[in-house]
Amino acid sequence: AAFYINYKGLKKLIKAAQEAAKNGEPVDLAEFFFALDRNLEDVDSFYNKKYAEAYRRLKVLQDRYGRTPEIVANLDDDEVEELMGALLELRSQFRKLQWFGEINRRGFVKITKKLDKKVPNTTSTQHNY
Repeated sequence: AAFYINYKGLKKLIKAAQEAAKNGEPVDLAEFFFALDRNLEDVDSFYNKKYAEAYRRLKVLQDRYGRTPEIVANLDDDEVEELMGALLELRSQFRKLQWFGEINRRGFVKITKKLDKKVPNTTSTQHNY
C-alpha cells in the first residue's frame, strides 16, 4: 500500500482546504500539490522499478532462448516447461503492473476532480496535471 496513491491523505487535505474556503479563510493548496507530487513520484518510481525488473528477466530469457518460436523444437521437455513457466510468470507480472498503473491513474484523476469540485475557484487541476 506504500506505493499506491495515498488517496485518503490527499482527501483530508482537500477537506481542510474546503473548510478554510467555507470559513472565508484564504485557501493555500501548496501542501496538497506537494503531497500530490510526492505521491506521483512514489507511484512512478515503484512502477519503473518493477517494469525494469520484469524487462530484465525477459531480456535474460531472450538472450538464453532467442526470439523465434522455432527454438522450442530444440529444447527438451524440462527446458520447455521451465521456459513456459518463466514466460507465464512474466505475463502475470506485467499484468499486475498494468493493473497497478491503471488503479493509480484512476486515483489521481479522481482526486483532482474532487479538488475541483470541493474547492471551486482554484486553478483547475486538470490543466496542471
